[in-house]
Amino acid sequence: MNHLQYEKSPYLLQHADNPVDWYPWGEEALQRAREEDKPILLSIGYSTCHWCHVMEHESFEDEDVAAYMNAHFINIKLDREERPDLDRIYMRVCELLTGSGGWPLNVFLTPGLKPFFAGTYFPPEPRYGRMSWSQVLQTVVYNFYEKRELVEREAERVMKALQEGRQTAASKVVARENEPTDLEDFYKRLSAFRDGAWGGFGRAPKFPQVSSLSFMLAWSYAKELPEAADFVLFTLEKMLQGGICDQLGGGFARYATDQAWRIPHFEKMLYDNGLLLGVLAEAFQVSKRPVFLRALRETQAFLERELRSPEGGFYAALDADSEGREGAYYLWSMDELRELLGEDAAWFAAMHGCTEEGNWEGSNILWRLKEPEEMAAELGMELSVFLQHLAKAREKLLAHRQKRLSLHRDDKLLLGWNALAVSGLAKAAQATGEKSFEESALRTLQFLKKHFYRNEQWYHQYVGEGTDARAAHTPAFLTDLAYLLRALIDVYECTQQLTWLEDASGLATYVIKHFYDEDRKRFYLTAEAGDDLILRPVEDRDSETPSGAAYVTDALFYLAHALGIERFGEVAREVLEAHAPRLSEHPLAWSAWATVLLAEQEGRNEWIIVGPDAQAHARKLAQKYLPLRIFMSTEQPSDLPLFRDRFQPGKTLLYHCHHFSCDPPIAL
Repeated sequence: MNHLQYEKSPYLLQHADNPVDWYPWGEEALQRAREEDKPILLSIGYSTCHWCHVMEHESFEDEDVAAYMNAHFINIKLDREERPDLDRIYMRVCELLTGSGGWPLNVFLTPGLKPFFAGTYFPPEPRYGRMSWSQVLQTVVYNFYEKRELVEREAERVMKALQEGRQTAASKVVARENEPTDLEDFYKRLSAFRDGAWGGFGRAPKFPQVSSLSFMLAWSYAKELPEAADFVLFTLEKMLQGGICDQLGGGFARYATDQAWRIPHFEKMLYDNGLLLGVLAEAFQVSKRPVFLRALRETQAFLERELRSPEGGFYAALDADSEGREGAYYLWSMDELRELLGEDAAWFAAMHGCTEEGNWEGSNILWRLKEPEEMAAELGMELSVFLQHLAKAREKLLAHRQKRLSLHRDDKLLLGWNALAVSGLAKAAQATGEKSFEESALRTLQFLKKHFYRNEQWYHQYVGEGTDARAAHTPAFLTDLAYLLRALIDVYECTQQLTWLEDASGLATYVIKHFYDEDRKRFYLTAEAGDDLILRPVEDRDSETPSGAAYVTDALFYLAHALGIERFGEVAREVLEAHAPRLSEHPLAWSAWATVLLAEQEGRNEWIIVGPDAQAHARKLAQKYLPLRIFMSTEQPSDLPLFRDRFQPGKTLLYHCHHFSCDPPIAL
């Protein structure tokens, strides 16, 4: 066992018995590198990463490769989900040096932590146009020891590029334009990426791009442009038909490797499913189509069954691999279907694209070629009867699947990802009026408040009571708190309990104090610079999750309106004005910001209900798609700005205001 054996990260523990003498990131390893003047190999990944597993088996478990690594390097393993700040910095290095990034991420550093070479996956033998891992190691060793001046010069060049990249971004952030950013142009550029055949953006691989879908729904509402909403609904329906959606157990894989959403990269991440709950709830509000309601229920069922922890939070992810094969847990043969389903196997296979030869690598991924209505008609069945048959078939297959070799589950409990799940559940509760979503959201939020906040500080990760794991002491990042702010507001709109907005106000004050750069009008990812960081990363664009800075800005606008706190509005306006010019960059990276800008340019709709039946009517109103809004209710007189002078004893009234103008109140 190497130095990882006492860690709590599932990813680090996966490597604890490698012959490589891995260290966790920390002073012990960094000091040894300085004392021995050795280069550092920093290898970054996460426990459900398929290609991380492949490289481990091919290279890090090889005794000869490990011996070479141990002789010439200080080897450090890092879980990107524990330290997103370090991952952000060194992923940028890889992008600068190679033009792309991904995981596993392998970066070589000088003893002074300056990066000079980086890459992602390297095979054991040269192939795919890539050097072998051994060739990489030997090249780095030769250059480090025989051409040290060139290595140091390259490291300085990389550091300068990193710093200039940050300065360039900062200069854009503080830029000012007389005219407002043209969101019409942003919408057109975003639309240019649309796939009219299968939905989504681009071709393959295809990610859900939830921020872009939500922006298009809001744009459709604000501009009365039905075709934008139609595209979002079409995209979600295609996803629900594809293998990216688990047709038996609910929930979504991280992305599809093909254009038609049929072949998933099988790992399931908490953050994807939380975000997709939110946009599915919006789609149901817009359309009231049963397919979206079913998807909401099935995704919640997946979260509760597969990711819910005994303490009340959600675990981070499920792996893609089992039995030595990617996706084996989810694949079927026709013989299995016939054995389990009998005479129902034929129609089930026809409905789900299964063939004797298999639809993927000799086996079958379940995707939906025919909707239940179409299949029922072909079989001459009443839809209600067919749905009963379909439910029984799925139950049989799911029960059998759960007896297979279980998938590895990453049992980290992360603040930000849980907050995204809370938001998705709260939005589903609003859209459907179903209490199970609300109860699930509240249970998770109470868990977060209990376990992630202590000594007046929020933390990134919870690893259980009585542990001294280093990860438990990692302060929360901006993304953690941004998503928590959004969750508190969404739960307020779901429950109409003012205490959640009060919690959000306190959290917003905390974020401004610890993360806001007053001079540059931007938010940092970390609360402090950190001795082990070569620079303090800035949080701005959407990545695999939405921009934390955009979420904070949106929350500050909301709270300024709802609670009348001028400071929140001042900061939000400064930050939005500073970032708006950057929407001219790649639209898929700036969709969360585009939604914030749209809300401010259009003016947020205020939907205010006061009176003895306010909460009951608020729950009904919440089922409508009303984006870009402030949504509040009270059954008692209140001095909050949006309630003041509106309460009339014995009457329940709805006030709608927009752009500083209010419609006459409607008696409910």
